[in-house]
Amino acid sequence: MLKRTTTEVTLTLLFVSILFLTLQIKSTSSSLTCSESDVLINGDFETGTFDGWIKEGVCQIDSTVVHNGTYSAYISDAVYDSSICQDIYPRVRLPVDSELILEGWVYPTKVGNLGDVQYPHSAITLWFYNESSMKPEFVISYRWCTYQGGTNGSWWGGFLLYSWHAFEWNFLSRNVTADFYSLFGEKSYPNIVLQQILIVYHFSGDSPGAFYADALIISAELHDVAVLDVALSKTVVGEGYFMDINVTVENQGNYTETFALIIYANTTIIHTVSNTTLAVGNLTILTFKWRPLLIAKGNYTISAEVTLAVGERDTEDNMLTGGWVLVTFPGDVNGDFRCEGKDNAAVAKAYDTRPGDLKWNPNADINNDYRVEGKDNAVIAKYYDTP
Repeated sequence: MLKRTTTEVTLTLLFVSILFLTLQIKSTSSSLTCSESDVLINGDFETGTFDGWIKEGVCQIDSTVVHNGTYSAYISDAVYDSSICQDIYPRVRLPVDSELILEGWVYPTKVGNLGDVQYPHSAITLWFYNESSMKPEFVISYRWCTYQGGTNGSWWGGFLLYSWHAFEWNFLSRNVTADFYSLFGEKSYPNIVLQQILIVYHFSGDSPGAFYADALIISAELHDVAVLDVALSKTVVGEGYFMDINVTVENQGNYTETFALIIYANTTIIHTVSNTTLAVGNLTILTFKWRPLLIAKGNYTISAEVTLAVGERDTEDNMLTGGWVLVTFPGDVNGDFRCEGKDNAAVAKAYDTRPGDLKWNPNADINNDYRVEGKDNAVIAKYYDTP
């Protein structure tokens, strides 16, 4: 299930240097689901509604001119501007280099060049967002009826679909990633993600014609497994005794992934978990009980790494450092490298507590049974006055 909170974004779209089309977009709550590879909600309009979409102007669900199924979307020419749009980000994070594919069917009532008039167009437009600046940064527009001119700019570009035919269904199939690189240069865009799809009719000096849209799909090959958290149950552990390392991993892509988890103390591998499978959008917490043996006393930095999924591009979140733990002598609770009365005092202070209790001290739970009790005093007694 997908849930989206209400947000409001104002986007200003520059088609040429003197025309601005301002769209106010309000995203609404949705509990609809989309398939693993198709990120659009209700892209085929088979709900018989515009659920998942934001409607502006005069648009309606139609059952007479349909390509697939029972319904299509009709974008009318009744007013100067009519459109439907759907926010992709932040509901789904699709980097521009994740082999984005746009497909769908369009039934236009007018196709071609309208001549030297001011900026009319019927189009499917994709917005791209910069996660660093938190602003829209690039636009690609697929236009089948538009004005003469409209050259591409540094952040806006388009493709003309004049080979299409009016009053029949035309298939749109574009490799959006390839189109993006052809317009803006083939280089690294680490913070650019697909933000929104806009399907728009805009009148300006002439009408570019009403149209129907059906069976729209945006798919991506997005493989992304991330380490979200590395939590240590203790900051002090005695050699030969246990502590917990809890690693939270999330599948942030749109394919089910199988991965291996590697846990390090400094640069030494202390544990590996193989063949963990995680469904799309799910997270899991993997717990490892570490028992340091035959290693030097001192501080150890604990980190966790998940192996790269096939085709994964966002690799910065595959490894995470969780913190440090002091490996010391058994019974040393306060980490001063001695087992003595101060450690008995620490156990006494936390005595008869469990995780979540006010006075709980995980370091005083020497034997790691999630309770501070006599067994912990017994460890101190066994190793008292060491080294």
